[in-house]
Amino acid sequence: MVQITATVDGAEGVPVPLLWLGAESRQPRARVLGVLPRSVFVAQPAAILRDLVGFSDVVEPPAEALTERVAREGAASNAVFGETPETWSPLGSTDVPDGAAARLAGWSDGPVAAQAADDPRPGLAVDVDAGSWTTVTWRTTDGTWATTTAYAPDAFVAVLPPGTTEVALDLSDDLDLTDEVDRAAGLDRAADEVAARWRAYLGEGTRVVDGEEPVTAEDPVVRLRLPWTARAGYVVGRLLRRWTRGTLTSPTDPSFRFRLARHTDSAPDVVAACPELHAADTAEVMVVVAHGVMGCAVPVAGVVHEALRAAGLDVPVVRYEHDTWRPVAHSAHDLATGLRAVGAREVLVVGHSRGGLLARHAQTLLPDDGPHLRIITLGAPFAGTPLIAAAEQGRRGLGAGVAALAGLGGPVVDIATQAVLGNLRHQLPEGIRDLHEESSFLGLLRALPSPTLTAVAGEADPQGVGDSWGFGDGAFAAFFDGPNDRVVSVASATAATDASRVVVACDHSSYAHVDVVRALVVDATRDLARGTGGPHRSVSDGPDRSVLEQGDVYQP
Repeated sequence: MVQITATVDGAEGVPVPLLWLGAESRQPRARVLGVLPRSVFVAQPAAILRDLVGFSDVVEPPAEALTERVAREGAASNAVFGETPETWSPLGSTDVPDGAAARLAGWSDGPVAAQAADDPRPGLAVDVDAGSWTTVTWRTTDGTWATTTAYAPDAFVAVLPPGTTEVALDLSDDLDLTDEVDRAAGLDRAADEVAARWRAYLGEGTRVVDGEEPVTAEDPVVRLRLPWTARAGYVVGRLLRRWTRGTLTSPTDPSFRFRLARHTDSAPDVVAACPELHAADTAEVMVVVAHGVMGCAVPVAGVVHEALRAAGLDVPVVRYEHDTWRPVAHSAHDLATGLRAVGAREVLVVGHSRGGLLARHAQTLLPDDGPHLRIITLGAPFAGTPLIAAAEQGRRGLGAGVAALAGLGGPVVDIATQAVLGNLRHQLPEGIRDLHEESSFLGLLRALPSPTLTAVAGEADPQGVGDSWGFGDGAFAAFFDGPNDRVVSVASATAATDASRVVVACDHSSYAHVDVVRALVVDATRDLARGTGGPHRSVSDGPDRSVLEQGDVYQP
């Protein structure tokens, strides 16, 4: 029952009419251009959005590519079970897909969980209720924490006028829902919080920005700060109600085994071809893929394995799956121990984000007689990321912000990870705090000479040219003083001493899909296979920092 206003070219409180998808009984009381069942919208989403633009009377309509993306993602998404930006639009369905509940339960207590039965770390269990408001309950297996989220059956979409810099979503009506309405929706108790999950579509290209923020009776308005654009955009959203018992205070990530089970089930061929390090066969030369915060190495390992095979390189690719709530030093020690155990002589580690940091630290723990590590880091925050400080200061956009660190192949952020991230509202786990810009650990790490390290940084287009995904609101952009991949600045990603530096055009979630990056991995692996490992050649004869466009071909 949201009411929307915007700040347009400095003028505050400009009314923004909206289209309501859902039940007429729950539509807002004013400024509604129409009410449609979602089934009607899905049948012809682009045409309906164009009609909405016409009725909104904006001077400069949204780019056609933007309209097409809103339509495509709104029709294809599931707002509850989507796991990529393309499939978790708030305009999506809230239906429970066939077999979804069984799959979630299987990932909670399936083979991966069974293999770790002696692991003292808590896991996750899940319950799904397909009522008029779809509810999902997550709880830790040790009983210390549980959270239930109820997703409203209806959603909204509105056209943002050109020059919009702030959008206000007023949820006053939803804070006043009566007990009778709650019971009719299957909600038998007052919610701990009401929140809006929103997405803004902006720019000449097709940039999206995601966020979620709760409201209170004292301040029932969600304010979205957005970058100024010359053309109209869209904002879409859905209401949530949430109940939480206990606090996530575990030093380990309760979603770790669930996430690994989900990827194991979803990509069995990759898992079979790219085993975990602790289960790998002995090999003198190998490539190890290390993931970022609350991620999984399966997506990137699959890309690396495919690239090497296409280049005719039969070098083993293995995955280092690790709990990223643990300190980086703990993970680095574990990686070094695993490398010694498999008897590797020459190793290339491809480390995304935090995975690049632990690879560099592991290098310092290995003896001079091997294994010898060569490292390619992808958006590794050697000088930290400002998102950690923002999270510690209590910004409620933490879930979406840290989620951006989790994926590198889509990104894929499973719903268990989303649930846990969304409830990190107290002290951050130590393994995430290690990425703070003032981290003493990072200060020591980047001071070490890194002659066998190639640091790849991403520079995302600030205007969102080409499909891209962001998080939080416009305030996050202000945290960066220069080029960045929307999570890590170029300066931070290239701060390792003596490293070769490469800058590519991509955001934090897209490194593995850049031709230059895949070529770097292939070239480095070929050197190892030939026995010519060592300091990596720069990509040019001039300065070692080269800005390369995404379509460029790396020439050794």
